[in-house]
Amino acid sequence: MARTGIMLGECLGLQWGDIDFGDRFINIQRGFSKGKIETSKSGQSR
Repeated sequence: MARTGIMLGECLGLQWGDIDFGDRFINIQRGFSKGKIETSKSGQSR
């Protein structure tokens, strides 16, 4: 987590399909907030 720069809530919202180990890429699409997994505020992934 420290080497990627993602926040704790974003890390908790990750799913296996969001991680590409071959290309070393993580697609942040959702986050964990207030006890629920939600999409980002802007609705876009980063």
